[in-house]
Amino acid sequence: MAAAGGEAASIATGGQVRPGMQRQRSAARRAQAAQMQAQQQMQDPVLQLQMQELQLKGQELELKKQKIMMDAAAKADAQALKEQEVSGKLELEALRTGAQIKESEFKQQFEQERAGLQMGADIAKSKAQMDLQARTAALQNSRNQGSRK
Repeated sequence: MAAAGGEAASIATGGQVRPGMQRQRSAARRAQAAQMQAQQQMQDPVLQLQMQELQLKGQELELKKQKIMMDAAAKADAQALKEQEVSGKLELEALRTGAQIKESEFKQQFEQERAGLQMGADIAKSKAQMDLQARTAALQNSRNQGSRK
C-alpha cells in the first residue's frame, strides 16, 4: 500500500519522486523492518530466557536494596535506643548524685541541730547545777548563820 501511495506521488509530481519523500519511505521501511526483527527476536526462546534472567536479577537487586534499607533503619533505631539508654543512665546517675547531696545536706543540718540542742541541754544542765549549788550554798550559809545565833 505504501508503494501505491508512492506511485501516486510520483505521478502527481510528473513521474519524479522528491528526495524528502524517499527519505520518509526509507525511514518507514527501516522502522517496519526493525519492528519485525524485534517481534521475531521476542519469539526466540533463548532471548526469552535471557529476559527472564534479567527480570530475576532486577528483582534480586530490588530485594537487596530493600534489605540494605531495612538494615540501615534497624541500625539507626538501635543507635537511637542506645543513645536514649545512655541518656537515661546519665540522668539517673545525676538524680542519684543529687539525692546523695541532699541526704548529706540533711544529715549535716540534722547533726548541727542535734549538736545545738545538745549544747543547749548541756548549758541548761550546767546552769541548773550551778543554781542548785548556789541554793545549796545559800541554804548552808543560812543554816550556818542560824546555828551561830
